[in-house]
Amino acid sequence: MEIDWEKIEAKPEKTHKVEGYYLLNQRAKIEELEKNLAKEQKVRKEAEETIKSLEQRMETQSNTLGASIQAQAKTIEEQKEQIQALESERKELQNQLNTSKDEISVLKEENSKLNDEISILKEENSKLNDEISNLKEQLEQVNKQLEEMNNKFNQLQEQINEKENEKLQLMKENDELMSEINKLETTIQQLEAEKNELMAGQQQATEIQQTLQQKDQEIQELQNQLNASSSEIASLQQQIQELNAKISEIESRPAVPVAPAAPSEALLESKPKPPRPAFTETPAQPAEAAPPAPSQPTAPGAKGGWVCPNCQSHRVVEESDRTKILYVAAGRPIYGKKRRCLKCSYEWSV
Repeated sequence: MEIDWEKIEAKPEKTHKVEGYYLLNQRAKIEELEKNLAKEQKVRKEAEETIKSLEQRMETQSNTLGASIQAQAKTIEEQKEQIQALESERKELQNQLNTSKDEISVLKEENSKLNDEISILKEENSKLNDEISNLKEQLEQVNKQLEEMNNKFNQLQEQINEKENEKLQLMKENDELMSEINKLETTIQQLEAEKNELMAGQQQATEIQQTLQQKDQEIQELQNQLNASSSEIASLQQQIQELNAKISEIESRPAVPVAPAAPSEALLESKPKPPRPAFTETPAQPAEAAPPAPSQPTAPGAKGGWVCPNCQSHRVVEESDRTKILYVAAGRPIYGKKRRCLKCSYEWSV
């Protein structure tokens, strides 16, 4: 017995007679549709999981595979829309099955459409699987490139470490050179101090030489005076001899008969005495050289060196104070200055 669908469509509110096998067939078809729907839901869940995994992979490969990922994203969006449409259709079918059995034909048609769409989805799924395999290959290539980049990075890091070690070695050598330069500067300052002392000694020797020349001039003047005195003494001795000769001549004359007036005894007894020489004929002693005047200390900060506040010595050098770091330039510390006395080893900060 066939169903008169036209009567049913004309009067859907009335009850119509239907054979039992037809209802059984319809129930079997409904169960089959429900199974198909369950399968479709399962396929949809798998598709959603696949979509999620594809989205994650697409996010990781977004920098290198932008164009293909965008196309896949569009496809996934279309599939989501289709799935949502299928879900809405499934709900409508369930409502139609619960409300009326008259819509079974519509469900069949929709089921056929769904089957077509499922076949389309299967084809698209196979395409997506192919694309996933391609993406996996591309991912392997990207991983290989990443490994190569990591190897290059490690090589560059090793080169950087070697350059850093060379830099540290050069800085160490620079510090050693700076210490040697400081030692040489200290030696130069010591030589400058000794030079200043020698210059001061030379100046003292010049002053002593000038003093000796003055003393020689004074000795020469005294020698001239001594020679003049000797000539005066010789002339006086000659006069004395002449007077003694005249006296002896007078004494040797004979006496006169007429007694002359007796000369006074004072005049007879008095004899001319030689004059007292003004200078004795003693050799002139050379004048002793005056002791050299002590060198005057140079004022601190004056040209010629510094003065030790402990022993007042000029043998003072300036050194780097390793305990006082002023600042650090280009990785090398710049130290303060201190002064050290080479005589008493006294040190003080500047």
